[in-house]
Formats: sequence, C-alpha cells, structure tokens
Amino acid sequence: MKSFGHLLAFMLLLSWQVVEAADIKVMTYNIHAGVPPSSTSPNLLGIAAVINAASPDLVALQEVDKNTTRSGGVDQAAYLATATGMNYYFAKALNFQGGEYGIAILSKYPIIETFRYELPMVDGVSGERRVLAIVKVLINGQTTWFGNTHFDIVEVHKQVQAAKAVEIAQGITGPFILAGDFNVRPTTQPMVTLREAFNLPCINCQYTASSTNPTHAIDHVIYNDQVLQNRFVSKYEVINQPTASDHLPVMATFSDRSPEVLSWQFATPSTNGREASIDATFKEVGLNTSTLVRGNGLRTQNDGGANMGLANGFVSGTGIPSSTALADTAIAVANDMYFGFDVSVKEGYELTLNHIKYKVRISGGGAKTWYWKYSVDGTAFHKIAEPEILTAATVDAGVWQPEVSLANINALKNIAHGTTVKFRLYVSGSNTTSGTTALGRSATGTSDDPILMLGGTIENVATPTKILSWNFFSPATAGNETSLTSSFANAGLNTATLSRGAGLRTVTNAGADIAIDRGFSAGATVSSSANLADTTIAKTNNMYFAFNLNVKSGYRAWLRKIAYKVRISAGGSKTWYWTYSLNGTTFHKITDPVTLTAATAGEGVLMPEVSLKDIQVLQNLESKTIHFRLYVSGSNASTGTTAIARSSNATDDALQIFGVVEDLGTNLDVLPVTLLDFKAQRQNEGVKLNWETASEVNNDYFEILRYTDNKKSAVALTTIKGRNQAANYTYHDKSADFGNNYYQLKQVDFNGDVTLSKVVSVNNQLSKNDLKVYIKENQIRLEFLSPLSTTANVALFNISGQKQLNQNINLLEGVNSISIAQPSVKGIYIISLTIQGKNTAQKINIP
Repeated sequence: MKSFGHLLAFMLLLSWQVVEAADIKVMTYNIHAGVPPSSTSPNLLGIAAVINAASPDLVALQEVDKNTTRSGGVDQAAYLATATGMNYYFAKALNFQGGEYGIAILSKYPIIETFRYELPMVDGVSGERRVLAIVKVLINGQTTWFGNTHFDIVEVHKQVQAAKAVEIAQGITGPFILAGDFNVRPTTQPMVTLREAFNLPCINCQYTASSTNPTHAIDHVIYNDQVLQNRFVSKYEVINQPTASDHLPVMATFSDRSPEVLSWQFATPSTNGREASIDATFKEVGLNTSTLVRGNGLRTQNDGGANMGLANGFVSGTGIPSSTALADTAIAVANDMYFGFDVSVKEGYELTLNHIKYKVRISGGGAKTWYWKYSVDGTAFHKIAEPEILTAATVDAGVWQPEVSLANINALKNIAHGTTVKFRLYVSGSNTTSGTTALGRSATGTSDDPILMLGGTIENVATPTKILSWNFFSPATAGNETSLTSSFANAGLNTATLSRGAGLRTVTNAGADIAIDRGFSAGATVSSSANLADTTIAKTNNMYFAFNLNVKSGYRAWLRKIAYKVRISAGGSKTWYWTYSLNGTTFHKITDPVTLTAATAGEGVLMPEVSLKDIQVLQNLESKTIHFRLYVSGSNASTGTTAIARSSNATDDALQIFGVVEDLGTNLDVLPVTLLDFKAQRQNEGVKLNWETASEVNNDYFEILRYTDNKKSAVALTTIKGRNQAANYTYHDKSADFGNNYYQLKQVDFNGDVTLSKVVSVNNQLSKNDLKVYIKENQIRLEFLSPLSTTANVALFNISGQKQLNQNINLLEGVNSISIAQPSVKGIYIISLTIQGKNTAQKINIP
C-alpha cells in the first residue's frame, strides 16, 4: 500500500480515525489496461478523468498493468492514485510482458491492511489466473472491508471462484463490499452462489460491456448484510463513459440508513396469518396509525373452502391463477392481488421516505412475482422498482427480498399533513388451490423481528423559534471574559458555553486588554488577509469562536438557522466562516465565508442568516451534541479587534440559534401516579435511573423497560414494588448496551391496568473523551471506562497506516488502565481501542 498526494492527503491520513462520510460512493471499472476502444495505446488520463468526474470514495479496477511493455513501463495503479489523489493497493494476478497484470483498489480512506487471495480453477480446464484483493479501511470509526475481483471467462472457473468468494466473505466480521468484473450475469448460477453471502441491488441490471454497444451486465457492486445495518443503496448506476475503456463503470452510492418509521412484526402477539388486517406494531412519533390489508384479489381460503394459516405471518391465496411472466403483473393489478398499507403524518410533521424492507414466505404454488407500487392520490399507482421473481418455494422461515429504494422518488419526499401515500405490493405467479403467499415469518417469542419495514425521516415543521442565545446587555459583559454561558436555552437543551479557540486572545502584544463591552471580543495571534484562501490559516491556528448545542434526553430537535451580529475595528477579522461537527474533531463547512470590506459601526452589524435546515444530520436530533465553530480571518495581530457584538438592549441577542424542539414525553401516555421526574444518567458502571412521584394511588409496582437503538422491542430489566405514597426510586442498570439506550416505566395497578411513562434516553457509546492517553517513562498509558467485563483490542498504527501493535486485553467493568511499550521511532501514531465492535481512536505524538 502506498500513498501519493499533497498536504491534503497527508492531513486526511492524520485524522483517519474520525473520517466522516454522509454517503459512500463505490465504483467498479474494468480499465482494459487504459486502452480505449478507439486506440491500441493506453491513455490513463482518460481513465482518471472518468474517476475524478464521478468522485467515488472506493474504486475497484480490473485489467491493470504494472511496468509491462504494453503500459510503457508504467505502474498504472500508482499513476491513477496520484492522478486521483487516492491511496492504492495493487494485487498481481500473473506475470505479463516483463511486468505484472492484475487488479487494483483506490481509496480516499487510508488503507490499514491488505489481503490477496488466489482464486481456484478447475483442474484440466484452461483459463487465466485470477485473484481477489481486499483492503481494510475505517469509515466513521467503523472497520469496513472493500474487495475487488475479476473472475475468469470460463463458466466452470467462475462457479468455483464464486464459491471461494463466498467462503472468504463468511470469514469476515463487519461490513464487506465486493466489486468487480465478475463476468457473471445477474441470474446465472455463479451469481446465485454469490448471493449466499452478498446482496445484489438489481436483477434487471444495466448493461456494462462492451462500452460502445453494451449487451451484458457483468460488472457489479455487491455487499453483505452488515453493510445494510447502517446504510442502504440510494443509487446504483452505470456511468455512460464509453470512450475511455471497453467496459462502462458502475457506481453504487451507500447512504446513511434512515431509521424505520413504521414496521410490522407478527410474533408478539402471535398471528394465525389470516387476520383481516394488522396495525403497525411500531410507528414513529408524528405518524398516524397504519394498517396492513389485502386487496380483494387475495383471500384466506383456498378453492376448497379450507382456511389458510401461517403462524407469525400474514398469509393469502389468490382467486385467479397467474404465471411468473412479467406480463402477468397486469393480472395482479387488474384483480387487486396485493398487500397494502397507507402512511400519513399528523399535523405539524413532514415525512421523507427512502426504503422498504420485507420478507416473504411462499409454498410451491405461491406467488413468485412481487411488485411494489405507490400512489399519492389514491387512484394512480406508479411502479417503484422492477418485479422480484422467485423460482421456487422459500424456506419455512421466509426469505428477505432485495431492499426497495425510495430515495429517488420526489413524490415521496417532504410528505405533508393531508397527503396519504398508499403502498401496494402486487403478487402474481400462483395457483388458486394450494398456493400460499405470505409476508413472514417473525421469529417466535420475540417482538424484535419485524417483517415489513418502511424507512425514512420524520420532521417537525412547526415554525422555528429561538432555542439558544447569548445576550450581552444585561448584565453587560466586558467582552474579554474567558467564556460566557448562554442567556437562554430551550427546556430541551442544556445551557451552552461560548468560548474562543487558542488562536484568539484577549490581550494585545503590548499587554492591553482587547475588550468590546456588551460583546464577546478577541484579537488574533496570527495575521491573515481577507483572501478566502486564508481561511486555512484560521483553521490551522484555531482562530474561532465556538459553542456546543446539546439535546437533552427525552427531547428531539431540528436546527434551522443561526443569526448573529459582529463588530470589528479596521484591523479586525473581515472573513467569517461557520462550520459544524458531530464528533468535535472533523468540522464541515455550513456555508461559504462572508467577507466584510471595512470596520463596522460601533454597535455592530447583523450578518446574513446561516441556514441549517438542509443539513440532514442537524435534524431529528436525540441525545446528541453538535459542535459549532465560527472561524475568523483577515485581521492583524496587533490592533485588530474582532467580536460577536453588540447587544444594544435586553432583547437584542448577538448570537441566536433557531429551531424546533419537541418533548417526546408529550406524545406518550402518562402515569396514573403523579410522576415528578424520570431521568437516565450514564455512570462509570452503566446507567442510573431515578424517578420521583408526588402521589401514588393503587400502585402495585413499576417495571423498568429498556429499548436499544431500533426502539421496537423492550427488555424488562426488573420490577420495583410501589410505595403508594410520594417516593423517590433508583435503579442501576449495569448491563446497558453500547450506543443509545431508551428507558420507560411500566406502571401496573393492583387491578392489572397498565400505563407507560415517557421514554428517556442515554448514550452509552464509547466516545473519544472516554479514552485518555498518556506517554510516560517510555510507556503509552491508556485509561478508559468499560460498562462491563469483556475483551478489547488495542492497536497502534504509524502515519503510513502500518500496524505496529495488535493486542487483545481483558477488561473489568468500570475504569481500566493499561500500558504498552512506546515505539522506538519518533513521530505521529494512531492508537485504536475496540470494545465489542465499537472503535475509538486518538492521534499521539511520540517525541
């Protein structure tokens, strides 16, 4: 693995442990040794242009030469890495023309480890040696595996190579994406084999070869189920660039998975399968009740009048026989042979949908063709995707179908109150006698196995109001305070502190105070110009104002805009530049810098409002902290004063954040007892719950329920006897899961009546602040918290991403302290701690 690039690539390498990615774009491209269809000589600039135009994050390249006669002695992988500013790994398949021939991987993420596997061939059958290459990278702190391969053209070789790829995949823990020229069409046996371990996002895939007249779909991006835990394929496309190679590139975009907003599970309580309808067993706050039904063309009795049934499912037969021919979907549509449900939002909310997941179970005579449509007017139904066709009966537990993307359907974005979207899943290809067709099955005895799920995001669209602000008038500030607490915070937010970065100061070179009364002022430690390029100086030297916005447990927030005033002298900062971060380390631009041309009036000027409403990660926030920085540049380091200022009166806020904050408890039932408070707080040994009652009547006991991130199924932790008088209660959950934990009180009366409290949440995620690293006496010392006794992995990497140490350790519940030997070579290192698959890392400098 080597890296070519400029300072930017170096800086990315320094911060690999916190690389954030909203979307991950993956390309596969057979480059034909860089030889375009119209020539016999390589033109790698054309290949690089195609890659750069698409801007992928990971690229699988096939038919790559290294120092061959054909390539003119060029190391093509290294060349393309330099031309695209990416890291690379080349895996040789065979020796060729005085050099090597094989496959390569390009990655915007630093490559931590590389692996090369030779693929098998059938004895006695001629063919060309092929390999599979894998790199290990970190994306958003999660280990991700990316592979590349190029199967042989001979059918029997392709089959054994597909089987080997499945074997390799089954030995990998975590998200694994495999891309390449498989020389395999979507419905052939090698792809059937690959789908034992991977998902293919299309059946009727677009053709990729040859590029000038494509007739075959043989280049693919496939991925295992672990990828789908956090992401979904929002776009899968063949890029129409036919002149650079004899194959067209394919690109898959993996977007952050929106949570499920609606789902059905059939196990608790267990269904018999022939219920007339079933309400959604989970719906997000802001949605109306949704009911799963059958169209008139589906029935729960066969031709002989016998009842159909399927425990933990939702089953049907058809009244009209049909075939798996795609033309017969018209029979299904004409005769209302569908499963269906509606979705709509309550007043004050807006919904954007992006995927459907579903599992089907059919008998030998059941429906083989499944076909999704939607309608926003209740009359005209539109195709969502091509039909999925099964070839035989499924296993008894059912089979998950390819995820259905809704992300590119504009009509399913920003669905407002008053609009009802109807979904129908048409089925055809069944008989009318014994065939059973079902959504199912949910696993017995659990409520955490939903069979039908609708994913998306729901937004509170109430008029935004001020949710956090600073007013410097009353009491009047001097301006040179070290930090200032917010003068107003919404009940759902914690108070915030306004501070300065290390590159701003409150004293001049001569020792005089830099103070703008009724403001928050600073001078720069480094001179810079108003040139936009000098924002780099501001970022490098930490010349910023900063605050954190923290959403309390039990609340949800949507951030809409920032309003602020500034006051500068002639030598003060002219360029102002807002950024945000989800982790406090990697900061992203919110909008383009705003540049002033001269000193402002004495009371300051109101700057253009900064919109936040289109930044998806700043919406629908629960128990989250958002870090904001306002970088400033274009000032001198002597007389220039720069300030967020001034507040002219008690209502003139100099810095305001507007948004919508929702109390989740107001959408749930309250306890019959008078509950004063219910809190969850993370502690060294888990999560501590406290609640207080003002009065209790007929209260038998409380049951404590804990949900994890999906919020669909609860674990009963314990029961605590009621006291039937005002009382304080405490419970310590030492088994809290990593990540978000949601708690709810189930209060049970003596007569058996049950009511539920609001849900409170606490984040038990291992974070950067939990890992403290010290260097002392030639030892690297780590101190951190573990919520339970378990094992962990400690790894140390040098600046090139090469692993220097890999050690498994046993942890005790609570505080842990370990020491490892300090490397003998000075420089920058990355130390990584992984506990139960959750990773945190820090950069350290060995002096």
